[in-house]
Amino acid sequence: MGKTLNNNLYQEAVKEATKKRYGNSQQLKSKYIALNPDTCEREMVRLSNSYMRIINAELKDALPEIIDLYSRQIRNDSRMDSLEDLVTLIKRKFSVLTGNVSKKTAEAGIIPKIKEVAKRVKRISIREWQKAIQRTLGIEIAEDYYQDDMYQTTMDEWTDEHAKSMPETVTNLTDKIQEIIQEGYRAGKSVTDIQKEVQEAYRQAKGGNANKWSESIPYLNSQLNKITQEDAGVKQYVWTTRRDARVRPCHRALDGRTIWWDDPPVQWYETKSRGRVYTGQRAHPGESYGCRCYAVPVFDKDHFAPPVKATKEGESFVSGIQAKLEARRNRKKGNR
Repeated sequence: MGKTLNNNLYQEAVKEATKKRYGNSQQLKSKYIALNPDTCEREMVRLSNSYMRIINAELKDALPEIIDLYSRQIRNDSRMDSLEDLVTLIKRKFSVLTGNVSKKTAEAGIIPKIKEVAKRVKRISIREWQKAIQRTLGIEIAEDYYQDDMYQTTMDEWTDEHAKSMPETVTNLTDKIQEIIQEGYRAGKSVTDIQKEVQEAYRQAKGGNANKWSESIPYLNSQLNKITQEDAGVKQYVWTTRRDARVRPCHRALDGRTIWWDDPPVQWYETKSRGRVYTGQRAHPGESYGCRCYAVPVFDKDHFAPPVKATKEGESFVSGIQAKLEARRNRKKGNR
């Protein structure tokens, strides 16, 4: 661990080690803007596509019998009885499909792979945090400090959300396909039309799931970043956007503003008819859906206390600073 039991002593040691970087300023904004874990976003898209391929394979197995009955029943004069038979078959087939998807998802190890992505996000987040401190304040962070379970609850909750959403994806898609078939039956649509609509429903579900999974990465990263900064005594950050055309107006207005971690800003959006509409949500960077913004830390010399790395000789950070201060005092005595 970089920190000691004597927090006041440790705090003074950090101030002594970084005072030249602060100069006459009380606060210092990070000179390094951390990179977002884009590689993890791409990995989540790949995992989402793998999951959707499992669903697609099961649909290809279930739909032929349904489409065949649809084709035969659409020509039957007993419309109501035929529809009931069709709905019964759809429900039976999709019940089997749901069970098979769950089993094959487990066999493919989708959830364990999502957990590995979460660990990778944590590693990247810590690496970028180390760069921010080193380049701004000139001190190195003890890597082993961040190997404990301070992030575990957040990572587990994020993974659990994905695990819960997967059956919902199957249910939403199969419900949509059942609706397409039933409405198509009532309207007398051809088999070709039904097949096209089913394919489109799958395409939209696939794209929507990929977006949801990839955009969950900035959220996880923001939560880990918040834990790290607050643990080190950072109380404020500068809201920083990607500064491109995709930035929403609310976040563009926040760009460059200093925000307190304990007071997230209110979110809003613009409409042509009603103007600015406040959502009631308060959010830090990355917490709103699709947000790619980042919280650039503001270091305060009276509060900042990161886990500083020990010397190569094994000397603790505090002991090293104390030794330097003692040597400085001795030199002053010698010059008198």
